[in-house]
Amino acid sequence: MHLVGTKIGSIRITDFLGEGGMGRIYAGFDERLRREVALKALHGDHLGAAARTRLLQEARSLSQLSHPYVCAIYDLLEHEEGDFLVLERIHGETLREALVEGLAPAEKLRIAEKLEELGIDYIEGGYPGSNERDADFFKQVKKLKLKKAKVASFGTTMKVGVKPSQDINLRMLLAADTPVVTLVGKTWDLHVRDDLRISQKANLEIIADSIAYMKKRVDEVIFDAEHFFDGFRANPDYAIECVKAAQEGGADWIVLCETNGGRLPGEIREALTQVNRAVKTPLGIHCHNDGELAVALRCAVVRGAEAHLFAGAGIVAESDPRREYAEIELKRRAMLTALGG
Repeated sequence: MHLVGTKIGSIRITDFLGEGGMGRIYAGFDERLRREVALKALHGDHLGAAARTRLLQEARSLSQLSHPYVCAIYDLLEHEEGDFLVLERIHGETLREALVEGLAPAEKLRIAEKLEELGIDYIEGGYPGSNERDADFFKQVKKLKLKKAKVASFGTTMKVGVKPSQDINLRMLLAADTPVVTLVGKTWDLHVRDDLRISQKANLEIIADSIAYMKKRVDEVIFDAEHFFDGFRANPDYAIECVKAAQEGGADWIVLCETNGGRLPGEIREALTQVNRAVKTPLGIHCHNDGELAVALRCAVVRGAEAHLFAGAGIVAESDPRREYAEIELKRRAMLTALGG
């Protein structure tokens, strides 16, 4: 919050709004153009050359969009305080405020009961450190006495330079007191180099050490291999080294995440084949739907029985990947019906 009052170019920072995915968000006023703006102060020191190139490519693409649900990007500024994205200032609820007014704990508990009835194996209840609603869900769900479904909390591997026992995120996951913990970690060398800014070896140690620490304290640990298929396409050897590190740490499941939602079924099958040769830990797959391919990818995986199926939005592991996809699709539709009341 120390930047309030600072002037970045023609923009004076007027207020601190909160934390974003890549950095802190501030309110500002452009004294030259006489308009309100938002500024994202990017994490870390000034961007490296590769990270700047990637960020500029994404910013240029987004700046061409005109859509009511897409925040406009005005500029990228360099300053002695760091690098700043200048964004459209949109007044309204913050994400945290919207969550408070969103799905009530009682509704989440009702959904959990419906998922139990459907035979879902794992129910991922959210990130206990993100908001009070999720934290309360983990307290209340214990009262349901679920017979089949296992409740999982979700969080990231430990921070760079921090011991597992001192990592706030891991401590919050333990405080949720769930039998299963899902840890998401980097498997794309691009993110290791440009986002974490550590060596590839150091990232492997973070994955293995985080999982090993949690495995000693909970029944099951699921490793979410973030952007795995992008990482596999760019550097297959390193992507596989990451899942090997998860296996060495003691992960019960390794879930390969198709985070961008644009890979084709053939690419997914090829990657799964190679990962199956490299590790013995049971595999799962988590498909995003940005390219309308999630269903096709799940079909390809289930038909080949290469991995169990993990759907998006914090739910689910199917118990037998060899079932016909029609049965799985019926469960998916039933779940959506349950969510809709």
